[in-house]
Amino acid sequence: MSLHEVNPSIKALAIVISILILSVFFDPITPLVTILWSVTVTFLFGCVSFKKWLLLFAPFLFIAVIYVWSTMLFTRLQAGDSVIWEWGFLTLTAEGFQRGVSLGLRVLSFATYRLCLR
Repeated sequence: MSLHEVNPSIKALAIVISILILSVFFDPITPLVTILWSVTVTFLFGCVSFKKWLLLFAPFLFIAVIYVWSTMLFTRLQAGDSVIWEWGFLTLTAEGFQRGVSLGLRVLSFATYRLCLR
């Protein structure tokens, strides 16, 4: 059975439920697992070539890198944050790094869900 044969409303419902579940968790592991699951489903049951998928995925990868970069380096310092690196007004904390990676993986997870429908 191919993903193209599944009713679009069923696919939309599955994606909405997945995104709602993903929005509750704010750790980097949950989006990483959903990315791996979505990519696996896409290539096992979808009729998408790897080259075309990478071409469509590249802009989302760029956006995710920008999210990670800006969230990591431009965080608001709070009491108890562990500073990893500091240079001028740029400060890298462990908490900012985790938030940045989590946001970047969340963007990639939403993108893989979208590309799963193609």
